[in-house]
Amino acid sequence: MRQARCRTLAMSAHWSTIQENTAVFGIRLLYWIYRLTGRVVFFLSLWPVVTAYWILLPQLRRVSLDYFRHLHAFEPSAPRAGLPQSLRHTFRFADTILDKLLAAAGHFKRDDIAVEGAASLNADPRGAILVTAHTGCNEVGRALAQQFSGRSIRILTHTKHAGTFKAILERLHPGFTANCIEVTEITPAVALELQQTIQAGDFVVIVGDRTPIHSNAQTPVSFLGETALMPTGAYVLGAILQAPVWTMLSTRNSQGKARYHFSFTKLWEPQRVNRAERQKLFAELAQQFARELEKTVVRSPYDWFNFYDFWDREPRK
Repeated sequence: MRQARCRTLAMSAHWSTIQENTAVFGIRLLYWIYRLTGRVVFFLSLWPVVTAYWILLPQLRRVSLDYFRHLHAFEPSAPRAGLPQSLRHTFRFADTILDKLLAAAGHFKRDDIAVEGAASLNADPRGAILVTAHTGCNEVGRALAQQFSGRSIRILTHTKHAGTFKAILERLHPGFTANCIEVTEITPAVALELQQTIQAGDFVVIVGDRTPIHSNAQTPVSFLGETALMPTGAYVLGAILQAPVWTMLSTRNSQGKARYHFSFTKLWEPQRVNRAERQKLFAELAQQFARELEKTVVRSPYDWFNFYDFWDREPRK
């Protein structure tokens, strides 16, 4: 039965082909409900919308429950897999979408963010690769600019499947997504742009918890007690550009006044690596990132929004 399930899920669509189920009118309506009435009324308005969304999308429920099954098996103190947990997970995601809109509109300030490990990163004048994940609200991180002494951030994204949402962010704050670089493929022009970013002492942000599109830059790792595929693109870039590699993980903050918590952990210091040893190095770094992500989701279990078949996939040939 398990093998049959794995084969079925392995044939499911790659995450990049899953269209974002976001409606322009609905998102804007909820945003203005918040602006006019505040978060309490927004919460009340959001519940029926989220519940309908959750009921109508069985794949969303399935992958959410699968995540909680893995999480609870890995850490028994974490929430068990159940429909209430899945609905709460979906509601947190919807609530985070509001924060993304608010971040684009400039509502978040430095005091809204608790930061750990950023001082060491900022003390190093070199540019760096920042490996992030689909946790928390990375858009809020724009408010960290003051802490990094004016250093800019370039974000590698695959946004073609989320063009509607990107357009909404742009309408709220023209130019908000200007630092995003589309990475359906790394062309020579993109590679040159990234090299110039690192040489200028700036940061390149790349997601480390979704396998790449049309690429074999991935490796199996142990994550929440079972083998999963993680991308290696960030570590390949680090080796090519000879840039330090750090994690940048965001979660909803449960202590103090800050709404979000960002943590930075150094994964790799630049060094020359023999060609024969590169794949081993990339696999080790991907595993280190998986360990940091495990710590993050155990601490904040409702903050990981990777809504696709994460474990039950086969490497592309």
